[in-house]
Amino acid sequence: MVLVPVVVGVGAVWGLVASVSAVLRRAWSAPATWVRFAVLAASAALLGYGYGLLRMGGLDQEETCVHLRHQRYDEDFVREHHAEQLRWFPLHSYCNADYDLVPAWVNPSVALLALAAVGAAAVAVTLAVRSRGRARRVGRGTA
Repeated sequence: MVLVPVVVGVGAVWGLVASVSAVLRRAWSAPATWVRFAVLAASAALLGYGYGLLRMGGLDQEETCVHLRHQRYDEDFVREHHAEQLRWFPLHSYCNADYDLVPAWVNPSVALLALAAVGAAAVAVTLAVRSRGRARRVGRGTA
């Protein structure tokens, strides 16, 4: 269980260092640059998601709301929105109608970072396919 955050953290650090290095070298047309961006964005999305999970209150939601967050626990509201709190995304853990244990920035950040990771991976694949096609044409002498 401890291995997952370590791997995600290493991925984030590697993605950040490699991305900054690629930007400094102005290597925009290299597929590896975009793979690094994708790794960085995916790692950041996973870190944000993990942070949201950690903020959900652990085993006893009521105690977390009342004792740690100093919020009124509305059992009727929580029961009414129970299905929302069981979904994998978006993350929610309500204390009452006005307070969610998961910070408001977590869900949009995770969604945007995941979208950025998919976009960067798509650019990497596109650039790799184009460079491979170009290499074939040059190899045949039809540049």
